[in-house]
Amino acid sequence: MAGYFLAYTGLTDPQHHPVRFPASLDFPALISATAAYRPPPAAYILAMNHNNSEYLHRFHHGTRPRLRGSTDIADAGLEIYFRSPSFLISAGGTFLNSGYGHDEIDIGVNAWEQTSRAQATTLIPTRVDTGFHDLIRFEPFPDSFVDPYADDPEDPDTFHAQAVNIGVHRRIAAGANLRPAEKKTLVEHSTSTYPALAPHAGRLLMAWKGSGNDNLNVAKVLDTSLLKIDGVEGVERAVTLGDSTDRSPALASHNGRLLLAWRGSGNNQLNLAFSTDDGITFQGTTTLGDSSEHSPSLVSHGNRLYLAWTGRGDGKLNVAKVVLFGNTAGGFGIEGLEGKVVLDEISTQSPALASHNELLFLGWKGEGEEKLNLRVSRDGAFQPVGPWMFSNLAHLGFYVAAYRTPPAQPDELVVPLDNLALVYAREAADMDFNTFRDLTLTRNTHLPAKLDYGGVYEFHTPDDKHFTIWFLLVGQKYDARVVDQSDQVSDLNTLPLVSGEYLRAPGGHDGLIEIRHPGSEQSPVVLDFRNAEAPVRADNRAAHPQPWIERGLAFFALAEKFEQDGKRKDAQSSLADAVRLYDELLRLNPEQNGPPLAPAVIRALGRCGVDFSVSETELHDWLANPEYTPYPAISQALLLSGWRLKAPVFLDVIVWNYERTRRVTSPRTVADMRTDVLKAAILEGSNSRHGTWVTNFEQLLQP
Repeated sequence: MAGYFLAYTGLTDPQHHPVRFPASLDFPALISATAAYRPPPAAYILAMNHNNSEYLHRFHHGTRPRLRGSTDIADAGLEIYFRSPSFLISAGGTFLNSGYGHDEIDIGVNAWEQTSRAQATTLIPTRVDTGFHDLIRFEPFPDSFVDPYADDPEDPDTFHAQAVNIGVHRRIAAGANLRPAEKKTLVEHSTSTYPALAPHAGRLLMAWKGSGNDNLNVAKVLDTSLLKIDGVEGVERAVTLGDSTDRSPALASHNGRLLLAWRGSGNNQLNLAFSTDDGITFQGTTTLGDSSEHSPSLVSHGNRLYLAWTGRGDGKLNVAKVVLFGNTAGGFGIEGLEGKVVLDEISTQSPALASHNELLFLGWKGEGEEKLNLRVSRDGAFQPVGPWMFSNLAHLGFYVAAYRTPPAQPDELVVPLDNLALVYAREAADMDFNTFRDLTLTRNTHLPAKLDYGGVYEFHTPDDKHFTIWFLLVGQKYDARVVDQSDQVSDLNTLPLVSGEYLRAPGGHDGLIEIRHPGSEQSPVVLDFRNAEAPVRADNRAAHPQPWIERGLAFFALAEKFEQDGKRKDAQSSLADAVRLYDELLRLNPEQNGPPLAPAVIRALGRCGVDFSVSETELHDWLANPEYTPYPAISQALLLSGWRLKAPVFLDVIVWNYERTRRVTSPRTVADMRTDVLKAAILEGSNSRHGTWVTNFEQLLQP
């Protein structure tokens, strides 16, 4: 889908400059680019204009008829989108069986391709580019959020989704497993020992020994910071090296000294030493009171030195600050540890520590499954953040409030659940951040310390809106999970095909859809599929031509750019598109549509070698008047011809010569034009202007 829409909109950088299209999306882009369909201008205006007022749109896919030979009845999908000038909240909705028949059978097909699932409910900023890992979102629950094509002993090819992710309304979203979060288990990678972490070139990297082999693996860690919620999302660009390893000690640079940590040989005591000569010699060996059966990890973070290890006997992860001392005489030493934190996380190997982007990262191998895990902490306490989290994202145009808790009764859940949460966002221009935070807190003191899966709660917004949130995320797929108490629509199956400020289906599910955009509320684009054999698309360009005028101007500009790059064939193709649109818009409303296009027509004629000797104001008027003058028709014929004159000829002279030709009617459309008469008019105008006696029109043209 990304490939389809990027082909429609073009790909730009944050400064809105065109950039190279990603090769990974070339196939879907080719499909959409060669298809006749294009989204109506209203779709571009609503999607790409950041200055529109906020709106909520809901899509009900309708029930499709059962296909012949199929035993399945395809359930209607449901999607919900709230758009504000600075952000979009999307609900991936309900996607169930395909209707193609025998979805439960995995023979020669991949059931993941035939049955879809709920997508992540996501808050997406619209004024900055970001990767998926940095977005605020709710993962589908209880479905596992993994690559459907990953090798899995449980055979995900036949997996059928259960999750219902439709918890979205105006400015608000709710669901389970809120991301970013301070912990992530990597289900795609595994290790039989322990990982290592290190920052490099602005990125944090993770290395590990493979599970069942000794191969080294290295990948970039996806840490999150853009939306000011501390978290980690796994790794990307993992590579497997040809080298192998067993284990090693820990080393860290801190305030100009090199420090070494290790587990004793023949004993389990942890030890520390330091070097002042860049590792040539080590001194000040200190044996700590803590012990481990594995190597420790050491890192400098926030001007403090941290040590992490796996506890002996219980396997729990430990993190503590190393206490160092120094005096004015230059003395330096290691006193011991302070602020030790014992986590409930258990590992059978050494942990890893790293400092990156003001966060302390902890990595480890899981106790049972040999999965890699990552966790972050800003202060080294590694305590859960919350329940309230506030992000002042005024530089992106909005604020975010999130309320996140662990489930109240986790033992009653068949599938483990990380958290339940709600997210509320609003434009920064509407309210200052302190007021936003204070009102959100004071109006929601009733929220419990732990949200209960299946529970129903009320949330009150800073602008006096009241929502009911239902934290049941499977079954009853058309029951709303977030309901506005002032506009209670709880049964979403009653929705028409489309509904919202700019979309509506007046006939419900009969196939009639109306699309509006700001300024065109009374003049919609109409998509009429009520007669499947003869669908109708009625545009609104007569009432709202501006997008089409801009499209025409873009075609003229593109033709000029191709011309400058020496791509004559592409330039002529773009120019032909521009001329056709110019003609269509003139026929609709010449007085309104002609003047903004006339300068582009004059410029394009100039590149062909056709200029003018009358005033430009007069020429503008004539080029916008196809009913009483031949200028639009003759100009279009000149531009469509592909001719490039060696020496310029006046347009007004060409028109004069054409019209005074005997037995020739003054043209009002391109279809009225006679090419032989036009060539003769140009030839006469050129000879008269340049004092030549050329008799062959072809001699006037550039090669």
